[in-house]
Amino acid sequence: MLASTDTPLEHSFMNANRPADWKWRRALGAVAGTEPGPSRRWDKDVNAGWIKRAIQFIEKNAAATTVAARYDLAHKYPDIYWAHALFISTTNILRYSIEAHVLAGSTNTDIAMRTNYAHTMIDTFCNLFFDVRDRLDCKQWVVHSIIGVSVHNGLAERQFDLLWKLYGLMMGPHMLDALELKFVNPNRPTSSDSVGTAIEDDVVSTMKLKASLAAKGVSANNSTYGMLLDRFIGFVEIERNSDTQGQAQSSILQTVESMLNKLPFKVGLTTERIGGRVRVMKPRTQLEEFDHTPVELTYAETLQTAAGHSLINPERLKSMRFPDPPSSTP
Repeated sequence: MLASTDTPLEHSFMNANRPADWKWRRALGAVAGTEPGPSRRWDKDVNAGWIKRAIQFIEKNAAATTVAARYDLAHKYPDIYWAHALFISTTNILRYSIEAHVLAGSTNTDIAMRTNYAHTMIDTFCNLFFDVRDRLDCKQWVVHSIIGVSVHNGLAERQFDLLWKLYGLMMGPHMLDALELKFVNPNRPTSSDSVGTAIEDDVVSTMKLKASLAAKGVSANNSTYGMLLDRFIGFVEIERNSDTQGQAQSSILQTVESMLNKLPFKVGLTTERIGGRVRVMKPRTQLEEFDHTPVELTYAETLQTAAGHSLINPERLKSMRFPDPPSSTP
């Protein structure tokens, strides 16, 4: 039996439920005298090295009481200094983004590119303050220990840090990008004419994203069952309409293409490629035969030929030639 004064080894590598910042807490405890110093025996080699670096920084940070001293500290320990500043900040949202992308499986390089932090600083942050990568396959542990009980009580959109973590863990970095940037595969307009279509697509995708967040944010109980069913029916209707709208642009393009193929005239000559060489194909219809002559059919003759009717004296029309231009010499 443990004595009443004994406590579990909360910050030990041997504790399967150790917190994400256990190395930093081990370092704080070692400096305060409440934890043993780092050891390769029970902390493992790499972890012991990080704990030693953290202890050095904690001691130097406590001694840096002037502005000049803190500048010098940031110069000598840049990675730990800025990782620690991010960790203790209550206003820097990038911390939540970094943690969510770690859960989403993003690499340190990917996270650095997204957040504009140095790769080495991200590596330091993930080792000292958010050490979870070796337990990402244990999704129940991540949900219950890192995200917390709010998952079961209902997540509000204002709890964006927890939503980012949950969606990042379960759906990956691309879904996380959509939550952070508020856009789902945006269709960037290439002209003023395409702005309306881009707005319609954005409305549809935004409504779907909001629906997903709403479904996660409302807990199911006796007072919400009816409302949840009503909302679900509404979302199904929105999805059905949005799918129709999403197909509108492609339907229009298919209609235009069909119209062009059915028009009774063509621009240019019909060609085909044989053995890497292009040759002009022989006319296949009476209308195409006139494309190779100087004769310009009237509107009525064009429609008549396109409808499959024969022209009066077509051979005479084909034999017509323009007169040679008058000579310019005296």
